Amino acid sequence: MQIIIMHNYHKYFNVTDTYQELRIPNNALYIYGISPEDRSNGYIDLQETGEILFCKINKIEGDDLIEVGNERKEVHLRNLDGISALIENFKRDNIYIDVTGLDNRICAPLIKQCISIFTEGKIKSIRVIYSEPLEYDVKKFKVEGVFSDLSEKIQGINPLPGFIKVFPRDNEDVYLIPLLGFEGGRFIHLLEEVECTDKNVIPVIGLPGFRVEYPQIAFWGNQKPLKDTGSWRNIKYASANSAIEVYFLLKKLLRDKPDAYFKIAPIGTKPHAIGAMIFAARFEEQTELVYDNPIRKIKKTKGVGKVVECLVSELLTAEE
Repeated sequence: MQIIIMHNYHKYFNVTDTYQELRIPNNALYIYGISPEDRSNGYIDLQETGEILFCKINKIEGDDLIEVGNERKEVHLRNLDGISALIENFKRDNIYIDVTGLDNRICAPLIKQCISIFTEGKIKSIRVIYSEPLEYDVKKFKVEGVFSDLSEKIQGINPLPGFIKVFPRDNEDVYLIPLLGFEGGRFIHLLEEVECTDKNVIPVIGLPGFRVEYPQIAFWGNQKPLKDTGSWRNIKYASANSAIEVYFLLKKLLRDKPDAYFKIAPIGTKPHAIGAMIFAARFEEQTELVYDNPIRKIKKTKGVGKVVECLVSELLTAEE
């Protein structure tokens, strides 16, 4: 098996040991959320670095509604114009989205609309921040198909807000690209629900991983669906902490298959999910983001690892 790792995209993301090293400018809006994970509280360390406007987002359970800021303004995640207006009303030039404590259903429309606003010249920069876990609290991932260690259950597969597409029914042109984590059960459920021929399944695994043994655990946890579909032959790799590598990997796949339609499933690392969201925002006519909406257990990681800063606006400018 040939393994190809991309190394040329580091100019678009920074990896630091602490939040303080991020050097966030004063005229910035910092969007964040809080999850049960300790690492989602890192924004607190930024309070003393300057005049940064912090905006906390809470998801309202049972619906695609979020509460934004101290005023707890409600916005529907499918109301893309409403999300754009909300961001513009803060009147800040630099937008930071800390995705560590935010669900993918929130991240997707936020990132899409920030990209839209940036393209219109209404803001100067977009940054996505993510704090890695020091380690995952995993015990059963060497059992095929197990996903219960990270997720209690999945609520059903549907597109992420802002990324819904209806593709032609010809399955020969539709490719399923699962961005894999440890939970093989999620991959199995995805294959059962998403229409795609086995030969058009192209899995992506994080290599290198947050820790050296994590890619092996991902292979082991997903071995049954990889074997059953034969998709192990199509596996691609991108660094687990790099949204940029995933973005360029997806671009290469699209360049090789210009008439294809991609159903991308971000069921692995958050940086991989962010890379897919940036890609889908740029190539939305050929891309749908599908997600299984897991209900997470109270705590799935231990400790706080490195902080990754993705320079989205620099990427978008260079791509023009």
